[in-house]
Amino acid sequence: MELSEKDIILLENWREGALSATEEAELENRLRDDQDFRQAVAYWEKLFNQGFKTGGNEREQRRAQLQALEAELPPVSPARIRFSRWWGWLVLLLALLAILLKVGWPFNQEEPTGPIASIPEQFFTPLENDLAVAGPEDSPGQAAYNRESYAEALPLLIEEARKDSLLLLFAGVAAIATNEDDQAVSSLNAIFGNESFIDYQSDIGWYLALAYLETGQIQAATLILQALVEDSYYGPQARELLDILEKK
Repeated sequence: MELSEKDIILLENWREGALSATEEAELENRLRDDQDFRQAVAYWEKLFNQGFKTGGNEREQRRAQLQALEAELPPVSPARIRFSRWWGWLVLLLALLAILLKVGWPFNQEEPTGPIASIPEQFFTPLENDLAVAGPEDSPGQAAYNRESYAEALPLLIEEARKDSLLLLFAGVAAIATNEDDQAVSSLNAIFGNESFIDYQSDIGWYLALAYLETGQIQAATLILQALVEDSYYGPQARELLDILEKK
């Protein structure tokens, strides 16, 4: 759903602490009971936190900027909102898979050759970095990643992940892009199934599956892909990839 102008004014006043106790209670009840509204507010807050804040005499100007930006953005992917009735079950399944993989549940490892070796490349597109970065001095690894300098970004992201483990996701993607397949598995497996990064589990699972294929761990990749077939973003690709694997 799209927020109405009245909704935006209400949210801006809420941000500024200008709502009455009654208005604030009504807003909290609506956020709790209306999932579509809650998703729209979450997206609005993301834009708000990137600097599109309003207040004082700049309110109308900022609102116009926000609306102009939204008009230029592509449709919001459901996977980026990542709220659905079955999402909790998917996270649970991915978490169980992560446990099995980390305890060394036996899989047949095959050296990828021929058509199978090229499968990950067909489906690999680097993940867009949607984390806020103030500048290269704050995160050289993310800055290099955003420039698509993946070889430069990889060691920097691994080091920066000591403070922010989510950066292992982007380290894993950079590792796949630079054919550092074992590093990709190591980085992604470290955060796969981690509830602290629940909003990114589909991304982590998808790239981990590609990394497993690159290293010949086809059974492990297949399990993750089977868990992703109902994902609103990766589902079509996961089904297509499973179909290809079944024919090999």
